[in-house]
Amino acid sequence: MHGDERRAQIAKMILSARLNRNVLFPSNMFNDHAWIILLTLFVAHAENRILSKSEVIHKLGANVETCTRWIKYLIQSRQVFDIENGKDLILSDETISRLRSLFDDVITEIYGFSK
Repeated sequence: MHGDERRAQIAKMILSARLNRNVLFPSNMFNDHAWIILLTLFVAHAENRILSKSEVIHKLGANVETCTRWIKYLIQSRQVFDIENGKDLILSDETISRLRSLFDDVITEIYGFSK
């Protein structure tokens, strides 16, 4: 989505830090599956892509049951919608708005100005 490039950069930095963190610390110390799903879907949104459930599960790097449980939770809480016969995932408009607000706060903190 136009205008989300800088926000997507922040999301990508967080995802990258997570991967590095899992190299430095035992991955079972952290449980942020829902957060990683939201970040992954935000990056896809910003790049005008739609991810399938299997792509999200693969990017999460956790077991299928855990990923499926978190995806189901995010769908039930209406933060994520499944489309295309239940195979693809997108963020709700409300979740996109909340993530934009969060990333705008981060951008303001880092750069001293808002988007």
